[in-house]
Amino acid sequence: MKTFKTLCLILIFFVTIFSGWLYFLGMGVNRTALNLSYYQEALEMVGLSSLYDNMPEFMEERDHGEETSEKEFAEYQENEMEEFPEEPPEELFEIIQESLAEAFHEEWLKNQMLFAVEDSLAYIKGEQDDLTAVIGLKERKEIYRTALLNGMDEYFVCQSEEGDYKDENEEPEGIAFLEADSIEEEIDGMLAEMDIPDELVLSELSGVNEAVTYTRNFYTYFSFVPYIVFVLLFGFFCLLSSGLKGAKWFGTAAMVSGVSFASVLFFSKSAFLVPAAQEISNDSPFSIEAVVSVFEHTISFWYAAPVIFTVLGAALIIIGVAGGKKKIGFETEENLEVSR
Repeated sequence: MKTFKTLCLILIFFVTIFSGWLYFLGMGVNRTALNLSYYQEALEMVGLSSLYDNMPEFMEERDHGEETSEKEFAEYQENEMEEFPEEPPEELFEIIQESLAEAFHEEWLKNQMLFAVEDSLAYIKGEQDDLTAVIGLKERKEIYRTALLNGMDEYFVCQSEEGDYKDENEEPEGIAFLEADSIEEEIDGMLAEMDIPDELVLSELSGVNEAVTYTRNFYTYFSFVPYIVFVLLFGFFCLLSSGLKGAKWFGTAAMVSGVSFASVLFFSKSAFLVPAAQEISNDSPFSIEAVVSVFEHTISFWYAAPVIFTVLGAALIIIGVAGGKKKIGFETEENLEVSR
């Protein structure tokens, strides 16, 4: 019977450690993904202006990384344009970059992102019954179109003054194959192909409803289920180890769980953080420094729960040890009285 109890205690010990890890993960999500201030701080660190500042370099790297077959190139050249430059001119990237930055500037992007996040969190936390966020894009599209037109007009004026396409026998350079009077038509065609809606309804975006509904269920159950589990585990320890000895078992498991999780977080920064940040940076216009800063900021939120759990475990061990000594002393006094 004693062996069976010991085996049960060991099993519950490891279940407590594993439960602690799950709890720490949940608390990490709760303090980051479900916390509006986290997004505010993360956006400040990233700096959304880098989306446009690094666009030419990012697009160039992506273009060099993708090969186009001769057949695809020939079809595009035949169907879309009479003259096609080997590489898009730098001026084209600058015009697009400046137009995007003017229409969808950093402050606007940040406000819309936080607006969508705030609406999602309100639904997840049960403060509202549905997603209600709607982001208007009609005005932004018009600003983008106007900026493109102005940029292209200015470019063609400069090309004309420099004589790039005055000579009919001279092959046009850059994007000078376009006729100046067809710029507006070309831009309207490009925007039509982009098919940007007049508004983004958060609840209608693919996968959003499913994601926030799942997260809402997680938030609801996480608010009470872990604590019920810990109370039950503590009760099993006390039941199988005669009272306050259970506090030592639970406290030790809590300390092991907290210290091991915090250690993994600490060592993962050097082992996985930089390689992961490099991978993300390569596939996005964000610098590796910005990505690393956000990662470190995120991990910093995950330390609180394991540290609190470790301190709580140490306190329970002290209580268990003190209670055990008191019980031993009380039994010794009783034995002395009986012997007299």
